[in-house]
Amino acid sequence: MTANQKGRSLLLVGSVPLSSAEEVFEAVSAELGTFVKRIPDGETGPRLLWIVCQGEPMKNAQGLEVGGERQLQGGIRNPRYKVKEGLKPEDVRFGRLGYADNALKSYKIFKRLQGLGKIPAHMRFQVCLPTSLAVVYAFFIASEVRRIWPFYERRLLEELDEITRTIPHSDLAIQIDIATEMHTFLEVPELQKDYPIDELVGAFARLGNHVPADVELGIHLCYGDPGHKHVREPTDTGRMVDVVTASQLQFTEQSRGCICQCRAIATTIRIFRHYAISGLSPAPNSISVSSILPMGSKAQSVGLRQRSASCRISVSRLNAGSDGGRQKPFRN
Repeated sequence: MTANQKGRSLLLVGSVPLSSAEEVFEAVSAELGTFVKRIPDGETGPRLLWIVCQGEPMKNAQGLEVGGERQLQGGIRNPRYKVKEGLKPEDVRFGRLGYADNALKSYKIFKRLQGLGKIPAHMRFQVCLPTSLAVVYAFFIASEVRRIWPFYERRLLEELDEITRTIPHSDLAIQIDIATEMHTFLEVPELQKDYPIDELVGAFARLGNHVPADVELGIHLCYGDPGHKHVREPTDTGRMVDVVTASQLQFTEQSRGCICQCRAIATTIRIFRHYAISGLSPAPNSISVSSILPMGSKAQSVGLRQRSASCRISVSRLNAGSDGGRQKPFRN
């Protein structure tokens, strides 16, 4: 490790373009073990496209029927549901969402490999969860979103409880992925009125404050990656700063923030300048994280190192996270 690298670390925000959790754990540990403190399972297989994996739980939920369709860039399509005629939202029953099942399955692999010495002892197992509103907005027609939101949230919290009840807290880190709120609700003026920032952050806080105090907690601010392109480019970095500031007010003292946001590498320096100008003071033990473009070439890797070095003048501790991470990594 060079003097310039000492003390710096990398944050993987979730998806890794490999075939299985075991392959992700082994590859990350071998290639990045010195720099990574938390390791996700890569969200491989059906989970590769983030919340698209919730299509099956929605299809199997009791009390729902198809009411429309959602289309996203990159050819992503899914049904949008509504409550069946004659039923109320409280009659809807969501079964297993898959988040707890996948986390517990991957954790067993994580511990086995750690026992074999293939995963460094200092690493925590990172579980990434979406916000409940992101899932409900994607899978329900507009008139049903608010009606169903609290009931899906309750089921998601139950799965979070299962994860934190089963995995030792000293081994665990939880990341909340905040994307739909960033690229849609906070960037579209009409929706800002219907979903004010304090209400959105209140929902983040309900999820974050549900995480036990001795489990590491992070929030990941993201502008999406369907078709390897942001759903909507941010007007500026102001909304990110607003969310971080509001989060510090609504998250309890037990909840730590590991703050990052998915933005292109070209704007990395501007993001941190905006933080400084806005007077953003990170919460104790928090880490400000700049994200980068998917690493598709060695040239991008060189650019990352150069820009990361430049950004160190703006923050006391700089991490780097990948923007979606679903493209094939380069190989030396």
